Amino acid sequence: MEDRHYIPSKLDEPEKLGLWDVDEVVLMAVILVAGIASGYTITGIGGALAAWLGLKKAKGNRAYSLMTFAGYWYLPSFKKMSSTPPSSTRLMGG
Repeated sequence: MEDRHYIPSKLDEPEKLGLWDVDEVVLMAVILVAGIASGYTITGIGGALAAWLGLKKAKGNRAYSLMTFAGYWYLPSFKKMSSTPPSSTRLMGG
C-alpha cells in the first residue's frame, strides 16, 4: 500500500517544487517570463539560470536563516515579529 503523505527527512526541510525550492522557482519564473515577454528568450533562460545560481550561492548552507535576517534588517515590512521591537529602535529605555 502506497503512503499518500510525504514526510520530510528533516524537520526544517524547505518545500520543493520539482527539483528546486519554492523561492528559487519563483525567481527563475519571473526572470524567464520577463525575458520571453521582452522578446529575449535565450537571455531570459540565461538570466534565470544565473539568478538561480546566485541565489543558491547566497543561501549556502545557512538556507533561510540568512535570508530571513537580511530581510528583517534591510526590508521595512518583511516579517513582523511580535516579541521583538522594530529594527529601527536602537536604544531601549525603561
